[in-house]
Amino acid sequence: MTEANDLGLPILDVEDDGAIPNTNPVFITTEDTDTGQVELAVEEQVPADEVATNILEQLGDQPTVAHSAPGHTDLMVSPEAIEEATSEVTNEDLAPPAIGHTQPADPAELRRDVFKDVNKFGKASGAGASALGRLGLRALRAAADGVLSTAKPQGGGKDDATLVYEAYTAMDSKHAEHTAGGAKANASKLRQVIAMGCMTTLSDPVAVGDRVVRIRERMEGADLKPKALFAALVDAAREQIASDSELTDAQIEAICTKTKADKTLEKEWTAIQKRVEGLITGEASHGLNDTSDVAMKISDLCIERLKQYKRDETRADLIETMIEKGYTKAQAEAIVDGKLA
Repeated sequence: MTEANDLGLPILDVEDDGAIPNTNPVFITTEDTDTGQVELAVEEQVPADEVATNILEQLGDQPTVAHSAPGHTDLMVSPEAIEEATSEVTNEDLAPPAIGHTQPADPAELRRDVFKDVNKFGKASGAGASALGRLGLRALRAAADGVLSTAKPQGGGKDDATLVYEAYTAMDSKHAEHTAGGAKANASKLRQVIAMGCMTTLSDPVAVGDRVVRIRERMEGADLKPKALFAALVDAAREQIASDSELTDAQIEAICTKTKADKTLEKEWTAIQKRVEGLITGEASHGLNDTSDVAMKISDLCIERLKQYKRDETRADLIETMIEKGYTKAQAEAIVDGKLA
């Protein structure tokens, strides 16, 4: 039973339990032709579930809609597919990515990790030369991470290259065979590798070292007998430091290739000068020491002879450059000698 209120709308009956009946009124509008006034009225009350059924029947069967990404027309997303995809997601899938060599971390902890690895390489060095190559690669990565550098301590003391190589030889089973001169030379070589790792003009210095490893291994597989890994890495570092552009594969292969030492007068005098210097300083492997005036004079004469070779080499390079520019050999020699005089 419904009654009209002042607005002309029905008053809904209330069930015995106080609930509003589950009905859905249908509204209609009527217009008074004399006055033009529009009135709202209720035509009938239809149960809500019947209204929903009527709507669905009117809609009928709808075509399946394909949700495609731009440029794709065959990507179909269904509720079943969503359920299947999400049901297999685990906490491990949501975990953050592993930390790589470019991720920030505690510098002190990173430095401790470097020296732990250095100690391992030192212990393994008795098994062959590969440990020294691994030491170079580890130093390269540490330098790229900002853990090692070529800077000298402000208060004095040893730089990172020296500390790393000393830690390596301290754990080396053959460390008693290392001479002071040899350790100093290898620390200097390691310093070149660290310097490459610190280069800011390279997108990734470690990638250059990785290519040295891969190219060298490929050469070994082809029985091309490349240089030892550490020697190849050091030579690559020297070449890379001199260039802002990354070394090409061809350059790295040339670096890894062994070259026969050409016997020249200059190289022979260089070897003699080093031996004389070792006698004077006492740092040679035999430990002998000679600081006499004669020994000093011999050293000075060796150095002077080597300077002459350097001047001759410079002269030859300048003459060759002038000839390439179109001058005759006689003209080039006259011009170069006039400048060097």
